[in-house]
This record gives sequence, C-alpha cells and structure tokens, in this order.
Amino acid sequence: HATDDPAILKEVADYYASSQQIKEAIPLYLRVLELQPDDANAREKLATGFVLTNQRAKAVEMLEEIIRQHPEKYQPYDLLAQVYDDQARAFQRENKSEEAKAAFSKAAANYEQSLLINPEHAITYVRLAELLLGPVKNAERAVTLLTDARRHFPDAPEMAYYMGVALREAKHPQQAVAAFEE
Repeated sequence: HATDDPAILKEVADYYASSQQIKEAIPLYLRVLELQPDDANAREKLATGFVLTNQRAKAVEMLEEIIRQHPEKYQPYDLLAQVYDDQARAFQRENKSEEAKAAFSKAAANYEQSLLINPEHAITYVRLAELLLGPVKNAERAVTLLTDARRHFPDAPEMAYYMGVALREAKHPQQAVAAFEE
C-alpha cells in the first residue's frame, strides 16, 4: 500500500533482507532509489543484495556509484574488493588467467583504498595480504603492508604469521624465522 513512501519501502526491504529473502528485497530497494536517488544506505543494501544473488556486474556498478558519491567511506571499497576477488576466482576456474589477474589487481587496489580510509580494520589487512602473497604475487608489498598492520595490531597472531610467510616469499629467510617464532 505504500508504493510511494520510501521509508516504508525501505523498512519492508530491510525485513526481507534480514530474513534472507534477498530476491524480494532487491526490487524494493530499487524503488526506494527511484524515489530517493541520494539514499546511500539503500544503495549499499542493494549492492549487497546483488552480491548475495551473484549479480556481480550490477554489484560493481552500484558500488562504484556509491564510491563516487561517498569516497570517504571504507565499506564500499571492501565490498567491491570482495566482488572483484570472487570474480577473479571464477575467471581462474574458467582458465581465463588474464581476466583473473586484472580482477585480482582491482581487488587489491580497493582493499588498499579501504585501508587508507580506515587503517583500523584488521580483516582488510589479512585479505589484502592473502591477495598479495597469492594471486598478485607481490611479496615485497605484502611485507610493507604487514609491517603497517603489525603497528596497528601488535597482539594479533595472524599478522605475525602472515609476516613470516611474506618474508619467506620475499627471500628474507632469517627475518621470516624470527616472525614465525613470534
């Protein structure tokens, strides 16, 4: 009954989203954005809905729009990086190595942007380190990243572990052993 009331539509969409009925939530978020094109919260939830329903192209488009409107928020960069990472892994499974490499690079760039905005998000360091040590194959960059991560999270054992791996991959065996001992 509230087809033109964005507040009600958003509440119903939120209900559907929270109850795992994503396909029902998406059209409602789209309608909210028709009525209130500047509603960043609805745009983020719609992008998340696209991610959860494997509509990667729509998710990328929506997240890039959110970033254009709100470049100061780290969450859209994180989510966009995850979408690119998923896309890259799909390309790998299809033996499309060039497309996979480009998507992994985009994922890493978005994680880096997220960390510039919010360096207090530990999981972003871990995800970026995994990319740099795995598909991106830039161990020196991983060492630099993890040095920064350890300053922010000195008590996190995963940072010491990843630092050991990064140092080993960067051909610094003595330092790697010390990091693993920690």
